Amino acid sequence: MTLIITFGNCDFISQLSDRRLTANGTLIEDESNKSSVLFCANGRLAVGFTGLAKTYEFVTRKWLLNALFECAPPDYTAQKILDRFIERATKDFNSIPALVKTPKAHKRLSIMFSGYLHDHDPPWAVYAIMSNYQKFNDKADEEARNYFTCEFWSENRPSQEEITLVQKVGWWAAFNDNDAEGIRVLLRKRVPPKVALDKAIAIMREVANRPIASGLIGKQLTSITIHRDITKRVDTGYHPENEKHETVMPDIVYAQPGMHMTVEDIKLKAVDPKTTPPLVFPKVPKHQPCPCRSGKKYKNCHGKLNK
Repeated sequence: MTLIITFGNCDFISQLSDRRLTANGTLIEDESNKSSVLFCANGRLAVGFTGLAKTYEFVTRKWLLNALFECAPPDYTAQKILDRFIERATKDFNSIPALVKTPKAHKRLSIMFSGYLHDHDPPWAVYAIMSNYQKFNDKADEEARNYFTCEFWSENRPSQEEITLVQKVGWWAAFNDNDAEGIRVLLRKRVPPKVALDKAIAIMREVANRPIASGLIGKQLTSITIHRDITKRVDTGYHPENEKHETVMPDIVYAQPGMHMTVEDIKLKAVDPKTTPPLVFPKVPKHQPCPCRSGKKYKNCHGKLNK
């Protein structure tokens, strides 16, 4: 099980997901990517899934990318893609042999989409949660249903209040109202996305340490930040607990006329870790030596990138 949180305001929306993979409460690995970015004809959406990751020869991540790719035509618009995707998921989970023979208690799946639609001016903040077990106004089912449902949200217009969105899926009980408020405070102040993301990362790791998390939430994290300003690129991040000589990125689904493709397993890796500084490393106290081995204090080196 994974915890995914989406948070944002009128400037940006970020989705943060852990990378932990467990089976029956046992840790399998801490580097399982569950995030992707969907570029469609009328928007940009972060996509994250929680629940079933693998069963027999079925791999949720591979299936998700392929299904979104195939559900894009003929219009390539977000709403229509999701409509077709819901039908596709229900059909596949009742017909793919590996899923048919998987116990219902082990095939629960939720998928969160969040970002902006560009066919509004200014772009419209939205999210959708698709699930075969989560009940949005009640407790989640212990077993997967035979069908998927989807809850949609969009910002109200016109509105006198600026949005401060915080949503969660997965092992959500470990993430409480105080955690959400800690992020909302920064969203109300309209701080830079990096400041809000740093706060969310710190909260996510604190949540992972709680007994209620039951070891199901990891501390290796992936982030996707989508700006309302469509001239700004989508920012992605890999946030390990320790320095790494490899960095990874979310997968990408291009579902646009003239650019219809998927990009998977995006990694940058040091050729020789012994002679190359780490590619990524956690934030350190500003007066400590920078982990890149430059000999400078962190604040005067890579710390500048975290401001």
